[in-house]
Amino acid sequence: MIYDDGQGVPPDRRRALDYFRAAAAAGEAEGFFNVGAAYVGAHGVKRDYTEGLAWLILAAQRGAGGDTVTTVRARIQKLRHPEWITAAEARAPAIARELAAAPPASFLPALAEDSAFPAPKPETIAPTALPKTTTPPALDLPVLSPPQITPATL
Repeated sequence: MIYDDGQGVPPDRRRALDYFRAAAAAGEAEGFFNVGAAYVGAHGVKRDYTEGLAWLILAAQRGAGGDTVTTVRARIQKLRHPEWITAAEARAPAIARELAAAPPASFLPALAEDSAFPAPKPETIAPTALPKTTTPPALDLPVLSPPQITPATL
């Protein structure tokens, strides 16, 4: 949603769509819904009611989206393209198979060098050598006894 809304980063709906797809591949109902909404609303992609409805059908099967499927079906009927509904119903199981065939991370976008969240440079993640020491010095700490709990202290 950070990329979709542009919260602290420049809005990038195409990148947001990739993250929504990865979330859907991981089984997140909202991921399915957001991809469907992107296609229906032309957010980061060309409007495609068939593809959008297919994703929304999958979202609804997972409990997300409320009556959105009904609303989109009505819109398609109003546009006089009932064949889009038939195609979406056939496309939904194919999407589910595509997502199941690949790990969720494979849907994530590659981080660009100019990304708002750049990948760490290799030198910053390399372990640093610790100085060799002998036995650490003993700490002179007082020994504390546990508090005594009696019925009067409860």
